Amino acid sequence: MKKVLLVLSLGVLVLAASAAAERWPLGPGNVLQPNGNNIYEFQNYGGSSYYHDGLDVLGQGGDPCYSVDNGFVSLIRVSEPLYTGLIINYTRGQDKGWLYWHITFSTIPFIEGDPVAVDALVGNIATWPVASFHHVHFTRSYYPGVIGWYDAVDNAIEFMVPAAETDGPEFRETESGQIFSFCEDNGTVRVDPSDVKGQVDVIALIGDKIGHPTWVLVPYEITWWVTGQNGNIPPTTFVKFTGATPPSSTVTTVVYKRAGQWYTRGDYNNRDFYFVVTNTDGDGEVEVGDEAYNLDTTALPDGQYTFYVQAKDFAGNTTQRSMDFTINNGPSGITLTSFAARAVRGGVEVEWAAREKGAVTYNLYRGEAAEAAELESRGRSRLNAEPISGRSPYSYLDGAAAAGRTYEYWLEAVELSGKAVWFGPVKVEAGASRPKAFALHGVAPNPVRGEATFAFAVPEACHAELAVYDLAGRRVATVVDADVAPGEYEYAAPLSLPPGAYLYRLTAGEFAAAKRFVVAP
Repeated sequence: MKKVLLVLSLGVLVLAASAAAERWPLGPGNVLQPNGNNIYEFQNYGGSSYYHDGLDVLGQGGDPCYSVDNGFVSLIRVSEPLYTGLIINYTRGQDKGWLYWHITFSTIPFIEGDPVAVDALVGNIATWPVASFHHVHFTRSYYPGVIGWYDAVDNAIEFMVPAAETDGPEFRETESGQIFSFCEDNGTVRVDPSDVKGQVDVIALIGDKIGHPTWVLVPYEITWWVTGQNGNIPPTTFVKFTGATPPSSTVTTVVYKRAGQWYTRGDYNNRDFYFVVTNTDGDGEVEVGDEAYNLDTTALPDGQYTFYVQAKDFAGNTTQRSMDFTINNGPSGITLTSFAARAVRGGVEVEWAAREKGAVTYNLYRGEAAEAAELESRGRSRLNAEPISGRSPYSYLDGAAAAGRTYEYWLEAVELSGKAVWFGPVKVEAGASRPKAFALHGVAPNPVRGEATFAFAVPEACHAELAVYDLAGRRVATVVDADVAPGEYEYAAPLSLPPGAYLYRLTAGEFAAAKRFVVAP
C-alpha cells in the first residue's frame, strides 16, 4: 500500500457574501412583481430542451430596471435589440452578484468598473416580441470576470423582499381520471395503479403562478411519501429548485418526463410540467444518476397504499394531492444471481446480487476453509452487526480478514416472513495482490471533516489524475496528477471546502470513474 500525505493548493471558489436583496428589480421595490419563468424550469422552443437559469420578472417594454444591491459593473454585453445586459458583482474583483438581461443598451448609464448603489437605475427593459412577456431576465450569478460566461448559482426569488403570495401550486390530472400516473421505471409503458409490481416511476403534473394569470412556472419544492396499512415510505424530497442549475443531461432523464402521453412542454404557448417525482435519492439536488431511483414496491408487503405529493411555492404555500394504488408482487421469494469474494486493499470484499420479491435482509458469515464441514452447526462468525438491506447489488468489506489466510463466506437471506435461505460458500485468499482491474474506491471518512483519504487501484503502469469537482462541474481540488505503477493507492488530502456535496473523478489510462462525497459543516 502506498500512502501519501498531500498539501494541496486548492482552486476553491471563494464567493463574496451579501445580505438578502432589498428590492425587486422592476416596479416598487417592496411589491411582488409578476413572474414569467423561474429557475430549473423546462424550456424548449423547437431545439434542445434545457433548464431556464433565472427569474423572468415581467413588466412593460421600456420599464425602468433597478439595482437590487450595491456592487460594481463587471460586464456589459451588447446584442441589440433584445439580448443586451450587464452583470453587477458585489465587490470589485469578486465574482458573485446579479445579472440583468434584456436591457436596452442606450439606457444603461454605466461602463464596466463603475460602482452601482442599490435602487440605482441600470437601464430600461426591452420590448419583447411576445405579447405581455416584456421582462428582465434576473439571475443571482457567479461570474469570474474571465473569458467565458456566468453560472446561475441560486434561485433569485429567495432573495427578494417578502411579499404577499397566497396562491399555492396547482396539480392537474396526468391522464383522464388520475391525478398521478404510474409507469415502468425509466420507460413509457403505463402501469395500472390497481396492479403495481416491482420498480416503477410516479409522474405528477404540477405548475405554479406568481402574480400573472397566464404564465405557469415550476413550484419551489416537491416532496412525496407513501402510507398504507402494511407499511409506509417517509417524506422524500424530489427536488428543491434552488442552487446552481443542474447538468443539462438531467433535464429529461431526471426531472421532467417527455415521452408518450406525459410530454413536458415549456414555451410561449404551452406550460405542461410532468415531473418524475420518484427520480431522487432524497437529498433535493438534481444529479446525474438520480434516474436510477424509483418507487420500489418490493420493499413493501402487498396491499393497498396511498401515494402523496406535496408542492410548495417560495412563500411557503403548499398544495397536496394523493392517489390510491395497490401493490401486487405475489408470493415472496429470492433468487441469488451472483455471489463472489475477492481480495482487495484492507481485506476481502464480498459482493452479491439477487432478484427479490418482498423485503429481504442479509447476514454474512465467515469461517476459515477448514471449517467448511461445520455448515450445519453454524461454526462461523457473523460479520454484520445489523441486517444488511437496501437495493441489489450488495457489497461488504471484511476488514478483519488476515492477509495470507483462506476464508469461506456464507450468506443468509431472511425474507419478510422470517424464512431463512442459505447460500455459499465462496472461497478466497485474503491479502494484498496486484489489482486485476482499475477501481475507484470510496472516500473516507464520508462525510469529510478536514482531511479525506482517496483510494484507487491500477493493474498497470499509467498516468493517474484524481480531482474534486463541485456539482456545477468546476474543479476545486487536484489530489493526484502523476505516473503510477501497478498497485493499490491511498492519498490523504486536507480539504478546505464549503459544506456540501462534491464529486471526485479518477482518470487512469483509458479508465474513468466518478463518485460522490459530502463535506460536513
